[in-house]
Amino acid sequence: MTGGFTAAFKALNPRERLTIISGAALLGAVVFYLYAWEPMRKESATIREELSGTRRTSEWMRLKKSEAERLVLAVNTALKAGEDVEAFTKKAFEGSGAENLAVKTLAKDKVSVMAGAIEPKKLFTIIGKLRKEGLITASAMKIEALPDGKNVMAEGVFVRMKGDGR
Repeated sequence: MTGGFTAAFKALNPRERLTIISGAALLGAVVFYLYAWEPMRKESATIREELSGTRRTSEWMRLKKSEAERLVLAVNTALKAGEDVEAFTKKAFEGSGAENLAVKTLAKDKVSVMAGAIEPKKLFTIIGKLRKEGLITASAMKIEALPDGKNVMAEGVFVRMKGDGR
């Protein structure tokens, strides 16, 4: 088979051979560009874009490090001063209008919270504030709509973020 191709190629005049060789080289260059060069170029551009975002994030984290350390210290100092996560949680829900509020310590850094009726916006504002201040993370939160169409019943566990304040 190869011998037949070689014989057929040698039978062509020099101009036809040059045309075939040029076409094959051009086809090879197009295939290389489409399947090798272009994907590498796109990946390189993506990596450069991600790198600049990563650098910005790293710089932002470096700038916020002292603020984060200050917040953790403030939380741990407050907890050492006698206020625990249960007291923080009760204080956060005061004035929210939550009915039948029950806050119970489950462990050193975990409390169970049950609010019989509370507006969803107020509930999420309280949880967001506690998270933003670094006081808790919320997990296993169960929220059910009440028939009044305005309030919800919330039940969940709040966990104080670990720190030096034990």
